[in-house]
Amino acid sequence: MKGTHDDLKPDKKGKDWLSYVDYCNGLVIQGITNAIDSSMHSLAEEICIEKNKSEDKQPIFDIKVCLDQKSVQFDPSITCNSNGTGIRDIINKITENFISLATTMPSRLDAATGETGGDYLVEIKDQFQIFGRMQTISNHLNAIEKASEDFLTQYDQLKFLWEEELEESFQKFLDSGPDLRETFEEQLKQQRDGEDQDTDWYDEEMDSFKAMAEKILHGVNTRNPSLNAFDEKITFLHEQQQNISKIKKTQDIGWIKVNSQPLINDLEKLIDSWINKFTQYLLHSTKRQLFNIRKFITDVNNGLKELPQNLKT
Repeated sequence: MKGTHDDLKPDKKGKDWLSYVDYCNGLVIQGITNAIDSSMHSLAEEICIEKNKSEDKQPIFDIKVCLDQKSVQFDPSITCNSNGTGIRDIINKITENFISLATTMPSRLDAATGETGGDYLVEIKDQFQIFGRMQTISNHLNAIEKASEDFLTQYDQLKFLWEEELEESFQKFLDSGPDLRETFEEQLKQQRDGEDQDTDWYDEEMDSFKAMAEKILHGVNTRNPSLNAFDEKITFLHEQQQNISKIKKTQDIGWIKVNSQPLINDLEKLIDSWINKFTQYLLHSTKRQLFNIRKFITDVNNGLKELPQNLKT
């Protein structure tokens, strides 16, 4: 422009020169727009799930899925996050860098006329061609976010591992069963009413049971579900353990590769703790009862060896 102006020496404020400058500005804007659009088109092609599948392209991002704050999350997130490290954040920064091409020229062509200065950023942002391409990229990001939400549903059957507190859940399970003492008392009442037993018989049976229970059930939790209920629960937990072992260590969500190993490690630890809680409870409860029974038998045998004082005479 400067060379043309020096050769022709036109009136800088003349209509012909201003029209020529405006025409050249239009060429520059169109050139920058085409360059940005070309870059955005290539990016849009790379982050299109359908195109990625049809052309069997390699993922362009590697992320991991893990347990964080009692929920399964991607690291980094696929959506935007407060740290600006999400996949959408990264793609947005890339598009912003494309658009920044409009600021790379030292000055506008019409800066010499004294009317304006600076860059072409405002004009570029007003180009419908760029708007359309940015919308395409945004649609592809929406699609990958939806696909990532669907991806996480495969872990729904395991939600109880991180949404429920083990101790609270286990106590709730124990409380769902009947109390041994209450069960015996109810059965005794039914027998008394059915056989028309007297009150003295009922009281004697209850006193005998309480005396026995103090020995046999000492230190034993008497409110428990049935062994079948324990078996069903433990079987369920082992099934979930098998499901965890079948989770693929790496999976692709379109153009994103997901490393599931951190999540698998966390889930394995959790399921082990749940299984141990139920099996160890049964083991310790059984051992305690056997100990009480052996002690009771020993005490009875020792008592039989000692005659009361009034019988020795």
